[in-house]
Amino acid sequence: MAPSSLRRWAATVVLLVVVLGLAAAEGAEGGGDGAALMAVKAGFGNAANALADWDGGRDHCAWRGVACDANSFAVLSLNLSNLNLGGEISPAIGELKALQFVDLKGNRLTGQIPDEIGDCVSLKYLDLSFNLLYGDIPFSISKLKQLEDLILKNNQLTGPIPSTLSQIPNLKILDLAQNQLTGDIPRLIYWNEVLQYLGLRGNSLTGTLSPDMCQLTGLWYFDVRGNNLTGTIPQSIGNCTSFEILDISYNKISGEIPYNIGFLQVATLVTSRK
Repeated sequence: MAPSSLRRWAATVVLLVVVLGLAAAEGAEGGGDGAALMAVKAGFGNAANALADWDGGRDHCAWRGVACDANSFAVLSLNLSNLNLGGEISPAIGELKALQFVDLKGNRLTGQIPDEIGDCVSLKYLDLSFNLLYGDIPFSISKLKQLEDLILKNNQLTGPIPSTLSQIPNLKILDLAQNQLTGDIPRLIYWNEVLQYLGLRGNSLTGTLSPDMCQLTGLWYFDVRGNNLTGTIPQSIGNCTSFEILDISYNKISGEIPYNIGFLQVATLVTSRK
C-alpha cells in the first residue's frame, strides 16, 4: 500500500473511532443516567431554580450535585441536600445502577420512599432525613447489600421496622429517629455484627428491651428514648461493654435498675422512666 493510501486509511480509522465514541457517549448520557436524572427532577417540585443546569444536555456529570465515574460517566453520587426541594422521589432513581451515595436531607420531599430504591444495588450511603416522607420503610431496602449508612430520621414514616434490615451485612448506622414507627424492635437487628449506631428515639415502638441487645458488640450508640417500651431492663445489660451512649428514658419500663448497669463505661446513661 502506498504511503498516501496508508495515511488516508489511518485517518479514516481514526475518524471512525471518534464518531463511534461520540455516538456511544451520547447514547450513554442521553438515554441512560442522564435521562434517569431528568425523570428524578420531574418528580421534584420547585426544582427549576435549584436544578437549573439539569437541562437535558449531554454532560449530566457537570450538573449540580451529580458526580460520575470518569470513564463510564455512570452517576456515582447524588447530593441535593438542603435545596428546599418539594415533590416526591421518583421511582426512576432505581435506574441509576452505579449510584453509591444519595443525600436528599433537609428538603420538603413528601410521598413514599419508592420500592425502586432497592435497585440501586451499589448504594453505600442513603440519607433522606428531615423531609416529609410517609408510609412504610420499603422492604426492598434489604436488597442493598453494600449499604453502610441508612438515615431516615425526622420524617413521618409509619409501620414496623422491617426485620429484613438485618439482612444488610455492612449496615453500620441505622437512624430512624423522630418518625411514627410502631411494633417491636426486630430481635434480628441485635445480631448485626457491624452495627455501630442505632437511633430509634421519638417513635411509638412497643415491646421490651431484648437481652440480645448486648450481642451488638460494635455498637456504641443506642437510643430508644421516647417510645412505649415496657418490661424491665435486661439483667444482661452489664455486658453491653461497647456502649458509649445509652438512652432508654421516657418509656414505660418498670422494675429495678440492674446493679451491673454500673459496669458500663458509658459517657451518657439515661434511664429515667418518666
